Amino acid sequence: MGYAAAHNAIRSKINTDWTAGAYAAVPIAWSNAEFDPPSEDEWIRVTILDGEAFKASFGAATNNSDTYRHSGVVMVNIFAPLNVGDGLALAMADEVASILRKWQHAATKTRFFTPSVSRIGTDGNWFQVNVTCPFERDELF
Repeated sequence: MGYAAAHNAIRSKINTDWTAGAYAAVPIAWSNAEFDPPSEDEWIRVTILDGEAFKASFGAATNNSDTYRHSGVVMVNIFAPLNVGDGLALAMADEVASILRKWQHAATKTRFFTPSVSRIGTDGNWFQVNVTCPFERDELF
């Protein structure tokens, strides 16, 4: 399994759990996909950022069993209307964090760790909070 499979699994997990949760009506903007942000309502943007990869183990020379570990971060930008306090944005951040925290996808050997929440503040017409969650996946070559 490679980058495409891992990204598809991550997008599927977020989309399925988000649309089944308390904020199902809040639209999601995905990387390189057409999106027109709502003018007055909240919305989120999901970005999957791949990081460094390294050889994590050495297998026998004849069986292609070397493990390569790929790191990354999922960043979810949460945009809430201005002048309504930070409660809505933080509640949405809690929802995102609960979706990603300790999630594992067996087929792509992807593991998520502890999400972090950062208050960004005012961004144009929005109040922004970011959730970042590191992950890693292993691949045999």
